[in-house]
Amino acid sequence: MKKISKTKLTLLLVLLLITTNTIAQQSEKTADDYLRLGVEAQQAGKFEEALQQYTEALKLDPKNFGAHFNSGSCYMALQKPEQALSFFKTAAAMKPSDPVVQFSLGYAYGATGHTLEAIDALKEAVRLDPKLVNAYCS
Repeated sequence: MKKISKTKLTLLLVLLLITTNTIAQQSEKTADDYLRLGVEAQQAGKFEEALQQYTEALKLDPKNFGAHFNSGSCYMALQKPEQALSFFKTAAAMKPSDPVVQFSLGYAYGATGHTLEAIDALKEAVRLDPKLVNAYCS
């Protein structure tokens, strides 16, 4: 059996470590990666798959606005407004001056029977962007 010198063995171990780290780094996804995959699935009408991606994004970045808002949109598309409402509430807390978020929040409130809250959120959406009414009522 042939002996391997310490130098060769050390070099081999360093090379193995570098290769392992490179492979691990390539397979690690970021919150933005999961968000992008979720958007792609959502655009394809694969709402359950999109929700899985947004969940992964939120595990890595609990304050990811896009994952919260898009999760709410997916739940609305799946006709699950109760679940949507919690995500829209979080999104609205993160971006209270976003008229689309306020509109979505109002829509979810309305779909869950919270009429007064729906009216308040929809009024806020129109206050923030008066043209928004035309966009959704045309």
